[in-house]
Amino acid sequence: MERIKLVVIGGEYTGKTLFIECLITGYNSLDFKKYQYTCGASYASKKFYYNNKNYLIDIWDTAGLQKYISLTKFFFRDAGIIFVFFNYAVKESFEKAKTLVESARTDCENKNVAIILVENKYDLNLSQIKDRNLFCDEEEILNYVNKVNIPFVHLSIQEKYSNGVNELFKKAMKEYLKKTNKQEYKY
Repeated sequence: MERIKLVVIGGEYTGKTLFIECLITGYNSLDFKKYQYTCGASYASKKFYYNNKNYLIDIWDTAGLQKYISLTKFFFRDAGIIFVFFNYAVKESFEKAKTLVESARTDCENKNVAIILVENKYDLNLSQIKDRNLFCDEEEILNYVNKVNIPFVHLSIQEKYSNGVNELFKKAMKEYLKKTNKQEYKY
């Protein structure tokens, strides 16, 4: 069974920890009120079956608070996949994510690491928000990911969107296999 290190980074309140919990335990076991910010980092692992092969994914959840961001680069060692999260409803969150993408590219020893930009909280109802200037501009995001040539995913961990967690993981595995020049198993 191949082992892959996944590092999840992003600013505070971007939903990293809730995403990992959803991935590990499933949507139905989530308690949205119990989650608080991560101090330092946390670790979990999960077996994942993709294209007729088993993988063991070592998942590192890094803290998004500014005082912990400098520690993020220590988790890049041996990373195969890096998710960079940002909060759709907070423009500054996208700016921080761009900085983290650049950090991942320069500080990660593995130059073939699969970096995926994840826009979380995409389910927010824009019509209920008075100041739309707070939200990220979709065109700006698409221009950025095209410029830096990384995959981009919308995500929401709400019941009707919870399948997005698995879809994100499948996209990450496809990108990982492409970056590492490993063939996807086809039977």
